[in-house]
Amino acid sequence: MATLKDISTRAGVSTFTVSKVLSGKGVSARISPARCTQIKRIARELDYRPHAGAKAMRSGRVGQIGVVLHQRADDPFRYLAGFEYVLGLNLRLEAAGFTVALLRIGDLECEAEPRVLREHLVDGLVVIDALPAVVEKRIAKLGPPTIWLDAGVWRTQGCLRRDETLAGRLAAEALLAAGCRQMVWCGPQPRAGDHYSLHERYAGAAAAVSAAGHKLRCSGYFQAHDLIDPHRWLTPGVGVIAYDTLHVRWLAQVAAELALRPGHEFALTCCDDTHEVSVTWPQLSRARIDRFALGGTAADLLLDRLADSKAKMPSQRAAVAWIAGSTARLT
Repeated sequence: MATLKDISTRAGVSTFTVSKVLSGKGVSARISPARCTQIKRIARELDYRPHAGAKAMRSGRVGQIGVVLHQRADDPFRYLAGFEYVLGLNLRLEAAGFTVALLRIGDLECEAEPRVLREHLVDGLVVIDALPAVVEKRIAKLGPPTIWLDAGVWRTQGCLRRDETLAGRLAAEALLAAGCRQMVWCGPQPRAGDHYSLHERYAGAAAAVSAAGHKLRCSGYFQAHDLIDPHRWLTPGVGVIAYDTLHVRWLAQVAAELALRPGHEFALTCCDDTHEVSVTWPQLSRARIDRFALGGTAADLLLDRLADSKAKMPSQRAAVAWIAGSTARLT
């Protein structure tokens, strides 16, 4: 296996110069672009491969960012939309020379001091979705610089959330503008311990409906044991606000069985969006939340902190956009 010394001997420069060039810090007053090109060409010809362990010892970093997901072995498909965040994170971190390690909450809750934190196996963390309190406390106590993305934690620093209250309000206002006076919330009624998005979307929708002099009814969850019969509320002229894309797809199926069409016999909006929905149901009237872009924002915040330990990571609420579609109307 070729070494820095092999490259430096052939190029006629020091190993320090070779290391500087191959780490991406080569062009300067001392090292010309032509010399950088020569060194990189020689490295390719010798099939040089950097040693991650040696690089970590020199830099004091492992070059790896941990992404914590609320996935368990017995619940592997929880919140698949969260992987849109992961893709945005990975693209930005990869460009900065970092790799991403996916961590499930089970990896962090089985020990008092999880190995990934105890042995400094990651340079930073991005936590996606709400986690059990014990895991949140361990990360806060033991973890490296951390971004809480769409999580249950909200502080002045290091947190990113969507403006879910706005999403709920926009979904309700679209139905009111369509002339709907009977308004139904298709989703769980918020309870203590639920994800913040449920509380905020419901609150935003209920406030807009109340301001218009109407009442927002709650349909219940779509699981059979906790569902108010849709025949009782999915009727012509009603306006339905779906909590998320799972509920809106379930509702579309029920409506088809009842020969009711969203955008015709009843009006329908959704407080959420995913890439899959934007491709398969672009006509859906919905709040657009770009998780991919928000993942990139989380990566930028973390990279700034890793470059400067004193850099601030001010918490942010990402704006949502309204996609008018064609289902928020009555014809």
